[in-house]
Amino acid sequence: MRPYQEIPDKHYKKKRNLIGFVSRGLEEGTIPQPDHLESIYGPSGLKHYYLMHSLTHSREHRKKIISRERRDGKPAQTHPFDASQKPYYRKNDTPKPNYPLKRREGGGVVLHELEEDYAKSLFGALVVNHVIRYLISEQAAHDVSFLTDLNALAMGSLKLEDLDEIDDKHILQMLEEKKRKVRFTKYSVRGQYRMVLDDLRKFERYVGKDKKLDEYMPDSQKKGLIEIVKGLSNDLEKLIKSRELLSPEEIKRAIQHQYDHVRDIITKGDYVEVDPRLILPEESKYLIMLKRTLYRDYIRRITHEVLKGAENNSQKGDLTSDDYLALAIEKLADSTDTVSKLAFQEISHQISIQRKARITTEETIDLIGEIKPLSVNYERLPYAVDYLFRTLKLEVDKQLRHLREEYDSGKGETTWGHNLERFIIIEEKVNELEEKVEEIRPPGRIKKMFNGLNGLSAKVGIF
Repeated sequence: MRPYQEIPDKHYKKKRNLIGFVSRGLEEGTIPQPDHLESIYGPSGLKHYYLMHSLTHSREHRKKIISRERRDGKPAQTHPFDASQKPYYRKNDTPKPNYPLKRREGGGVVLHELEEDYAKSLFGALVVNHVIRYLISEQAAHDVSFLTDLNALAMGSLKLEDLDEIDDKHILQMLEEKKRKVRFTKYSVRGQYRMVLDDLRKFERYVGKDKKLDEYMPDSQKKGLIEIVKGLSNDLEKLIKSRELLSPEEIKRAIQHQYDHVRDIITKGDYVEVDPRLILPEESKYLIMLKRTLYRDYIRRITHEVLKGAENNSQKGDLTSDDYLALAIEKLADSTDTVSKLAFQEISHQISIQRKARITTEETIDLIGEIKPLSVNYERLPYAVDYLFRTLKLEVDKQLRHLREEYDSGKGETTWGHNLERFIIIEEKVNELEEKVEEIRPPGRIKKMFNGLNGLSAKVGIF
């Protein structure tokens, strides 16, 4: 495999500064103006971004007190934006990420959380995906459907706290009960679409009335922003009035299929092993094992689709295009940004994040092994895996240093000590994983971590 050939970018510094400016603004709760986003995503990316911002903003502002639902406590818009821009923003790191996201991929990452974190249910996810298909494109809806962890949404619908004992038998019974009760009417379906429309309208009104916006956004940009959101809401209203919505029967079949899929995974019993030393006292070993197994299945759904694209390219003799990599590149960008914010999480979330990152890394390495004999272009993929792994290793190292400092400061055998022990175990697992990463690491990629002020730990914005 030849090294990825980077295209010279004479506007890099200017665009990098703009990305950092927008990212810091999002952390402070501001709304990016259209001309800034057009410089970052191009004209075609404005609808992607403002659909995401409108819906997540309205969900956070449904009550008088703003609800930050992300585990790191940041505004919901920060992760989709940062994940879509980090590979470009960090392109001069040593070693370089070397996998810039294409327009399609940037748009997919921007929209990727709408089904799972905005809709928060299988029903809502199906409707939101149809909305994306109608307002944005078939391609965007396709990508978001694969980037959504439907297994997690299915499990999230179960009231596991009602179970006396959490095991396969009781969860299977609960899944069957949920499946039997799945039913919708044309009115409930229409109501779900109306909720999305209401959130778009709500954001449009917010922008029109927000006096703080006038302090940092020119009036012409504000009008442009309102026009974009109004266009989205008007188009969605046309869809609702046309009555060409998903039918109750379509939604019922899709949801029941997902419950059956989870049931089949449980019945098969091919579980991902979980180190008992990384299970917290209040956690169920079986449930942690099941969730990780379902997550592996979610990642394999992505890698299987990418492999199909590679095989199709090989059969057609297309050995240059790498558009088929989009889903894998998008997921790796998403995971990399999540890992880079590991320090802001509670210990249970930190353990979960590193588990998911290791599964994603391992499964993508296996994917590379399957693509390699096909002689198609997969040059960006090893760089993306390597960048995720280096970010994971860096964050684990930083957390270890922090925990050691706290432990050595005299806090002794407290929570700090227990968490230090857990991260020593995590470090061992990350070091073991590096042996697999070395097998696919691109030529000339040195083993050492990011260095200098260009590294991910540099104090320049949230990146």
